[in-house]
Amino acid sequence: MAQKYQELSDKIVGLVGGKANVQFFTHCVTRLRFNVKDESAVKKDEIEKLPGVLGSQWQNGQYQIIIGQAVSDAYRLICEKNGFAVEKSVDEKLDDEKPAQKKGAKAVIDKIFDGISGSLTPLIPALIGCGMIKVILILMDMAGVPADSGTYQLLTFAGDAGFYFLPIMIGAFAAKKFGANPALGMVIGGLCQRRQRRHRLQLPGHPRVRRELLQHHLPHHPVLRRHGPHREVLCQAFP
Repeated sequence: MAQKYQELSDKIVGLVGGKANVQFFTHCVTRLRFNVKDESAVKKDEIEKLPGVLGSQWQNGQYQIIIGQAVSDAYRLICEKNGFAVEKSVDEKLDDEKPAQKKGAKAVIDKIFDGISGSLTPLIPALIGCGMIKVILILMDMAGVPADSGTYQLLTFAGDAGFYFLPIMIGAFAAKKFGANPALGMVIGGLCQRRQRRHRLQLPGHPRVRRELLQHHLPHHPVLRRHGPHREVLCQAFP
């Protein structure tokens, strides 16, 4: 059986970048496992053409060559010819285990920044596009284009849209990042958005109507049009 892996044992070390590139060499039930310093030095295509090699793959930063049940024979022959220390075999199930999560203050900070970047990074193209439209508007101002022209107003709306709806977009991408419902994230973002209105909600138990609401909306009521002095009374009653 060892004769089958003679060519493999002669060439494999050179194809993984030489002995100096190998940090650790072991095997499991079916695979040879190389931990290398420079992954780019590994010639994967040539290795898979060697006799006895069934395939290869990178997994968790380790280069694994699939040999089969006779992997121990190939492993011992490679160690003998290349001067590697014989190591104990490892369990293949270790590949399926999730890496241990980091703990401590640094891990918390990393998660915070990961959440922020995951929520904001998808918005960069939209914000860049809106910023470029703003630049075009500045050039149009310098060229003397009137601000009340249709083209100028259309570009103004387009340039403002990305910033006006920014809270809603952040809510959607943040929800996607944290595995929540995007629609719910958009609703929360909408609640955070500043609205250009003259009224605001008060806490339950303290219903109040703002003076501005009476001054700007109620005057249009047909009754108050005929009784103008009553508007001042209402404004005093609801400061």
